[in-house]
Amino acid sequence: MSLIITSLTTIALLFLLLGCDNVSDVKWVKTIPGYYVGATNGIKEVISLNTNGMFHHEFYFLQQKMVDETGKWKFDVTAGVVQVSPFTSFYNPDLARITTNGVATVSCEIGVLRYGRSAQKISQGLNFEFSLHKNLAL
Repeated sequence: MSLIITSLTTIALLFLLLGCDNVSDVKWVKTIPGYYVGATNGIKEVISLNTNGMFHHEFYFLQQKMVDETGKWKFDVTAGVVQVSPFTSFYNPDLARITTNGVATVSCEIGVLRYGRSAQKISQGLNFEFSLHKNLAL
């Protein structure tokens, strides 16, 4: 009898823990929308992920706007990435750095880095070589 109670207690505890984890994921995913900015060596990239599922992307080189585009975005919970489409990517995965040679894509994946329960950075690089930081002051 005590073995059954222990088993049921363990199952209930696991259910609660897994349920809490999903709730916290839902909460932090809601922090992804925002205004993200990254700059290096005369390059500036701005991506605004809006709560309505639309994004706005601007890319500058030496203060000259090279791209100004909008499209749709969604968060892929399984992969843990933001999918944007259509999107002009300036990240070169072979060089693991941002370049001034944009490539228009139908869809692009952008990684999300969170601190605690809040999304703070996005990047196309696996190691976040060039990151866009969430800008809280709009």
